[in-house]
Amino acid sequence: MERNRLILKITTAVVVLAIIVYTLHQRYNFLELHTISINGYVNTSTSYIVSILVLLLIPIFLCLVSWILFLKNNRSVHLPFLLMLTLTFGSIAIIASGNGLVEYHFSIFMVLAFIGTFQNVRLVLVSTILFAIQHLAGYFLFPELICGTNSYLFSLLMIHAVFLILTSAATIIIIQKTQKNEHYLRMQQEASAAELQNLFKELQHVGFVVNEHSNALAKDSKLMTTASQDITAAIRGNEDDLKLKASELQEGVIKNEELLAKFGHIQESANQVATRAKHSLQQASAGEKSVYEVSTQMKVITESIESINDLVVQLANQSNLINQSLHEIEVISEQTQLLALNASIEAARAGEHGKGFAVVAGEIRKLATHSQTSTTEIQSVLQNIDSQVQQIAENMASGLDEIHKGNATIISNADLFHVILSSMQEVEDEIELISDATHLVASHASDTNSIFKSVLKSNRASLEGVSVIANAAQDQHLSTQSLNQVMNELQLMADELNLLMRKINGQQKNEM
Repeated sequence: MERNRLILKITTAVVVLAIIVYTLHQRYNFLELHTISINGYVNTSTSYIVSILVLLLIPIFLCLVSWILFLKNNRSVHLPFLLMLTLTFGSIAIIASGNGLVEYHFSIFMVLAFIGTFQNVRLVLVSTILFAIQHLAGYFLFPELICGTNSYLFSLLMIHAVFLILTSAATIIIIQKTQKNEHYLRMQQEASAAELQNLFKELQHVGFVVNEHSNALAKDSKLMTTASQDITAAIRGNEDDLKLKASELQEGVIKNEELLAKFGHIQESANQVATRAKHSLQQASAGEKSVYEVSTQMKVITESIESINDLVVQLANQSNLINQSLHEIEVISEQTQLLALNASIEAARAGEHGKGFAVVAGEIRKLATHSQTSTTEIQSVLQNIDSQVQQIAENMASGLDEIHKGNATIISNADLFHVILSSMQEVEDEIELISDATHLVASHASDTNSIFKSVLKSNRASLEGVSVIANAAQDQHLSTQSLNQVMNELQLMADELNLLMRKINGQQKNEM
């Protein structure tokens, strides 16, 4: 459109130039003497003047048609052809109006140069053909319109034709070369434009992706911030719970140590009872020598049996205390298992930072399970001890009855003395069983105490791990806040990138 507008203006200037040349030469006799000196005369016939006027009207008419077509459609494909005809006939009109002076023939080269700006070989060829027809037809039909005289040499005219052809050929070569260069540049430009467009699309896509990811990361960062706060609060709460459980475990260890001490007293009492039973047997053996000695010894045995009965009662009471302690151990074990389960859940929420704590929680759960198993075994042993203690109590009651009866009738019934010896032997056996059971319970209690200490040690290690995790969670919370700021900046950059891409696309559309 811009090229058509420019060439149309130049064409109008050429037509105006033709009118000026016509006015100067035909109205004001411009260069008349020079023309006469060169050509020998100036043709002033009516037919000659009419011919010049007709040749002048042709480019004027074509120029008007070109303007009308341009105003209707400034991108019309017919406009370059009309402009070529106007320029060609404008040059012909200039040559005719200038009485065929050689100087005005230079307008042909000017016109060809203007036509060459269309970069169309066909237009140059048509213009060259029209100039060739003008020269040949004019030379033979109207030589004054071409050369100003009818005596112009044909060889000189051929020189004009040769240079016209050479000029046209040079123009065509330049046009073809220019078209090739333009085609190459156009291809390069199209490739660059396509590549640039792809780059813009990729940048726009990257901007959108960055925007989406930054939005997603911002949301995730906010969720991480909330989660880290929750994790920190939960870990701090677990830390307090662990401290409370550690205190309870410490109390359990102290109670278990007290229980071990009581078991030691029970075992010592059982040993004393066993010693007394043996001593009673010796006294019972010596009682065969004398009823008085037997009666006296029976009193001692009665006292010993009553002492044993008291010890058995004490043993039963201690067994009840052990059962209560074992029940507390079982409750603590269940609480420890729940604590370990909660710790595992919180460690799983903590992710990578909670792996070490998850291992510690698993070990705590194993120790709690082992504590429950040991407690169950101890309860089973205690049940056996209770049964044996009950049996001993029953035997002791029966023995006391027999001893009291024997003490009343020993003088009259010596044969019953053997029953007493037999009963005393059974008492000794039962006391040995009590001693063994007490030793076993003490051993289990010692194992339980070791387990308590291991649990307490693991609990302390867990406390340290929880503290580390809590600090790490706090650091993560701070890092998440920093990440939040980075995400906000990244989102702003992505928005700026998208805005820049929209501006570039808008500029490209305007250029197209």
